[in-house]
Order: sequence, then structure tokens, then C-alpha cells
Amino acid sequence: MKRFLILLPVIFLIFSCAREEKKAGADSAAACIDPVNPNGDSELAVLMRQMTAWTDSARLAIQRQNNIPAKPADFNRIITAEKTDKNIGEEPYGGMARHYLTQVENFDAATDENRVELFNSMVRACVGCHENFCGGPVKRINRLFIPEAERLR
Repeated sequence: MKRFLILLPVIFLIFSCAREEKKAGADSAAACIDPVNPNGDSELAVLMRQMTAWTDSARLAIQRQNNIPAKPADFNRIITAEKTDKNIGEEPYGGMARHYLTQVENFDAATDENRVELFNSMVRACVGCHENFCGGPVKRINRLFIPEAERLR
């Protein structure tokens, strides 16, 4: 009986979260806390996930000697997107964001000879910023680098 009394609130919580999700659709994020991102998804966090997905696609295209996918136009929003941490001011974040965008443009204009080098410079810009702000993703970002051995192909 004691187990039932303990399990009943847990079952109720799970059921109500699932019900809220069906009822509210995408807005149900506030109803149930995401254990991976308990602070919710800021505009910048969502944008950075898109940036990571594009960077990963570009890395795979380089490694497979395929065409690089087109850079999404909304990357420029990195400067103005709402941040998870509202206390992060314009500087030095803005300067680092502009540096990243410059690295993306350099990579976008790369030739076959310097594509890997400019790709890794772009990834270094990500790491450099994340070493100052929100260090959690650094390990994931470091996996995007193209190793030296692959540069020589």
C-alpha cells in the first residue's frame, strides 16, 4: 500500500505532463521541465543548435569531398538573438559573435586548398567564445574539428 501511495503522485505527474504536451503542443515546454535544458531554450540556444548541425554537415561534406551545404541566412542573428543568460552584455560577446561571422564568411569563400584550415578556424571561433560564455558545449564543439591527418588528403 505504501508503494502505491508513493507511485501514485509520480504516475500523476507523468500523465499530466503528457496530457499538457498533447493539449498545448510546442508551448508545453514550460509545463514539463526538460532535464537536458532545465532553463528552457532561448532564441540563441536554438540558433546555436542549428549552427552546430550546419557545421557538422559541412565537416562531413569536406571529409566526403562533397559540396558544402549552403549557410543558413539567419546566422547573422547570433548578435541579436535572445540569450539564455540575460546578464551577458554586448561586449565582449558581440565582438566574438562578429569574429565568428567573419570566420563563417571566410570559410564560405574557401578554395579547395584552404577549406579545411578555414573550417577549423571557424570552429576555433566557436570554442573561443564558449570558453568565456556557456562552456558546456565545448566538448561537443571540439568534435567538429577536422584532424590534421585529414588535411593532407
